[in-house]
Amino acid sequence: MKRMFVLFSALVFAVPFLFYGCGSGSDGSAGAPAPTSGTVSGTVTDAVKADALAGVSVKASLDSGGTNVVATTTTDAAGAYTMSAPIGGVYITFSKAFYTSPGGMFVGVGSGLGTLVSASMSEAASGGPSVSFAAVAGDDFGYGQTAALAANGADPNGDTLTYTWSNTTGGTPKLGTVTGAGTSGSITFPTLTDSMIARVSPSDGADISGYRLEDRFGILPIIPDTRGAITAKVTVDDGRGRTASASITLNAASVLTGVRNVPIGTKVYLNSGHDTANAWTGTGPGGAIVFDNAAARTPWFLAAAPGNYTVFEGGNSMTITAGNWEGVITGGSGDTVVTDPTCTQVCHNPTGTAPDYFAPWKGTGHATQFTRGINGGEGTSGSGCFACHTVGYDPGSPNNGFYNVALAKGFVFPSNRVAGNWDNMVRDFPEVAKLANIQCENCHGPQNSGAHASSAPSPFLSDRIAFNAEVCGTCHGRTTHNIYSQWNTRSATGRGHSNKLLADDEGTGSTSCARCHGAQGFFLYQNKLKASSGFTLTAGDIANITPANIQPQTCTACHDPHNATNPNQLRIYNNTPGTLNLPAGFRVTGFGKGALCVTCHNTRNGAQTGSSTATYLHEDGEAYNGGNPTGYSAPHTASQGDVFAGRNAYFMGATLPMVSRHAAIEDTCVGCHMKNQPKIFYSHGTPTPKGHLFRIVDADMLILCSNCHGADQVNGEGIQASIEAGLANLAAKIGAAGLAKINGVAGGIIRVRAFDSATDLYSSSSSSNSNVSIDVTANPVTAVGIEEGHGQIEFHLTLTTPITITWTDGSTTTTNQFGVQLGSLKDNQATPVALYALSGNMVRAGWNYFLIEADDSKGIHNPTFAQQVLNNTLAKDLSN
Repeated sequence: MKRMFVLFSALVFAVPFLFYGCGSGSDGSAGAPAPTSGTVSGTVTDAVKADALAGVSVKASLDSGGTNVVATTTTDAAGAYTMSAPIGGVYITFSKAFYTSPGGMFVGVGSGLGTLVSASMSEAASGGPSVSFAAVAGDDFGYGQTAALAANGADPNGDTLTYTWSNTTGGTPKLGTVTGAGTSGSITFPTLTDSMIARVSPSDGADISGYRLEDRFGILPIIPDTRGAITAKVTVDDGRGRTASASITLNAASVLTGVRNVPIGTKVYLNSGHDTANAWTGTGPGGAIVFDNAAARTPWFLAAAPGNYTVFEGGNSMTITAGNWEGVITGGSGDTVVTDPTCTQVCHNPTGTAPDYFAPWKGTGHATQFTRGINGGEGTSGSGCFACHTVGYDPGSPNNGFYNVALAKGFVFPSNRVAGNWDNMVRDFPEVAKLANIQCENCHGPQNSGAHASSAPSPFLSDRIAFNAEVCGTCHGRTTHNIYSQWNTRSATGRGHSNKLLADDEGTGSTSCARCHGAQGFFLYQNKLKASSGFTLTAGDIANITPANIQPQTCTACHDPHNATNPNQLRIYNNTPGTLNLPAGFRVTGFGKGALCVTCHNTRNGAQTGSSTATYLHEDGEAYNGGNPTGYSAPHTASQGDVFAGRNAYFMGATLPMVSRHAAIEDTCVGCHMKNQPKIFYSHGTPTPKGHLFRIVDADMLILCSNCHGADQVNGEGIQASIEAGLANLAAKIGAAGLAKINGVAGGIIRVRAFDSATDLYSSSSSSNSNVSIDVTANPVTAVGIEEGHGQIEFHLTLTTPITITWTDGSTTTTNQFGVQLGSLKDNQATPVALYALSGNMVRAGWNYFLIEADDSKGIHNPTFAQQVLNNTLAKDLSN
């Protein structure tokens, strides 16, 4: 606040008395002439602190412009001044370096009298303090460790500064602590456990998923979300209303992608896969490896020198290679780059010893992310982007990365991002330009490493290739696009592409499950589809996909890191690939980005017996197998593609296909679940859909539907309620028909292969062996429910009286409830026969029920189709 006050002293004038008489007297002598000036005095103080301001220049002028100066002076140590000024009106002004003038004041100066003019002045922004951090060596301090900080504050007025330290790390709960007094402070980094927990970021609505330690041996991936990054802030205050702040972000750990090829100077964190009885040993270039804690589950060692480091724990071992960054860009002009001919001419070319990934890579946004930005386009806008948009940017490790080379060569990112900057950089700083942009090494580790020339029988076993999402999460985490955390945030039921347990269970060992339940399997599957060579993987295909390396549906499952032919570098776009049908028996065309989704999200049970190329449809009029299903399978639980396309439903006559009207939405599945996802966060201040959450909760349906149907008009609740009611009615009809069929079986005895969902155990080891006999005349079934059990249509039976069942592991249970797959529910003939034939309506009704139920949208994906399927099925006789 600026203010000025002026006090005027009393002006006293002597007025003579005049006496009039009858006579005249002699004249008196002339008096002293009247003074022609007066004095102006006062004090000047600070407007905030109220202390005296010395050295303030005080000026009296005859005009407001200050050109006719009649007097000047300067305040003393007490802020006081006195100066003589001619009588009459004058303008008094005050000025002082780093202070704002309070403006001129017109005052009157009396003859021989004093005028009091005092003022207060506010410090200008230029008089405020400044503060910076002293350089901190390294950026890989260790989880739970403490790093010292030093602040350098300065004030142009020489004011004494006070220092306040704070922890401004984003997210709740807040990680780490920051303390300080005066110019000295410190950061205490969070523990590894705390760094890995899920957090929320109230400031921008972004999720921070953290990382769940996997129960398997390997390198512990570390991304920006989990590296224990702490931001310390120091604020200095000069006591006059001016402050200045500086922030610094330091990290407990360096980034680790999980690839077994790391830069030297990095602390490499490991994971034994178990919490207790850990005993790590290892050898490296310098002899025995020194671990920070060889008895810990997640110890680290320093890869201090180039070479191989082999670690051992609990019968497991792996070799990690350390090397230096190299870079592959040797030129470029405009927004293009030229790659090192040593790479492309010798090895990476169509006839070379390695795949030619360079040519397609140069068409991706990664290849020119730095180049386009420095030229003024979309991309790198400053040094804050270097960690992701360059090779090997790590202040903590002297390993020829971008940070080290740019520092050594004196490269500074230009303040003006204009066309031609990249050309100048290539010319003036070729060693730095060589490491710019997002290159091979960002994902595969250092080129100047013994792992570069290593070979493996499969990409799944390579030292330089990893299919885990953390490879991409090192840049696409919470600090930038938030994609990793969205992908890694599963629903309350555990569903989601990041479900590692599902990949462990079904992504290895099964040639049909592996194609969609693991990243590596899908990589093989989509290649086969593109080549029109089939849709089923072989045992040989998946031989190198093991519990030790299997990944769930990660980034590289859907996105091709080397090729930008399709939007967003999707592996599949617009049409399901190749000329063959999907394993569900149909193809889709014109689905945009949604074609990728349908490749896995289909019922998958349409393969003709013994064939990996021929399919059939679960529809009326199908010629194969007399129009009957080949087994008692339920549709695969990801039936969204079939429902959306209006395929694979019985009792629909010639009405199929019945494509959803929602196919009018651009990119179909992606249009709703990603582009118009109601959940948002703020990316650089811009509201952005959390597209990689994929799922849409019922509570957000109004927001979603409003994108097309008008604000606050459509929420889909009526459709969903109708479909839920239809499913409940169909389940009741199936149960009632099943109850009558079972209790009325000829001879009064049924044979079943019982199933216990709680223990996942059967009563026999073969689906053809229905070894439990039940006299339903003496012990009738009281209720029948419909369930899906291990991919099969299953009845859940409730008996009047409990029976004792022996399971395949030798244990027994006395119960009146258990499951039985429909094909294992048989009569008691000498050769038992299934109660429901494949030609009957019950198998078809079960298929239709699970088709709509497993779609999981409650009809929203294709309302007309879903309702018609339920109505037509409810109209059928289910006694056979």
